[in-house]
Amino acid sequence: MAKQIFETYGMELPEDTKFQNLVYMLRNQGILPSNVVDHFTILRKQGNDAVHDYIGTTKDATSSLFSAFKLGKWFYESYSKKNRDISSLRFSKPENLDTRHALSILEEENNILKLQYEQAIAQQKTVSQQQRQEYTERAKQSASKLDLNEAQTRVLIDEQLRSAGWECDSIQLNFKSNSTLPEKGKNKAIAEWPCGRKWAYYALFIGEELYGIVEAKAYFVGGALKEQNQYSSVYNA
Repeated sequence: MAKQIFETYGMELPEDTKFQNLVYMLRNQGILPSNVVDHFTILRKQGNDAVHDYIGTTKDATSSLFSAFKLGKWFYESYSKKNRDISSLRFSKPENLDTRHALSILEEENNILKLQYEQAIAQQKTVSQQQRQEYTERAKQSASKLDLNEAQTRVLIDEQLRSAGWECDSIQLNFKSNSTLPEKGKNKAIAEWPCGRKWAYYALFIGEELYGIVEAKAYFVGGALKEQNQYSSVYNA
């Protein structure tokens, strides 16, 4: 899909065509809205976990399929020429079919769609600046319909905290479900930490000392500040 967006805009692919690099390039050029990048990131993370580390549940797979479905709707609404109204389309969980047979059917359908798309791109040899702007506006408008549930938000924040140097896994390093505690010599981000009568989404510990609180929910700025102050007042008491 990322490569197809490059083609739609008439852009040449870079030497490094890794998925993550393409997505970041499109984001940096203002083509991909940030919440679309979030859904791409979740799919990449859950896919890597499943393929390389053999980690994943049926719930994870369903979540990935739902993200892929929403991205598919976003892609159509952003870049299709016919641009039909598909707002009535709803995600439905696949039936328990033979996985190899189901995969074979999907691969056949994908090959047909890919051929149709390549033929359409070949006919559109040049893309005007006006067309690019129209695509970008449609992409932003469609992206406003995308949202993330709590589990998907945790996937993103887990990765961001790990990139910042914290040990973080909101499923394993979780006080509420696993009674996870801070340890000397370790920088831990512990999920669902007790904070008075509330549960902080993440508590950051350097060794056994509390360093800070991370709130994962999407609040308006005023709400986020209020929530943060509530946590702060508990710890300062």
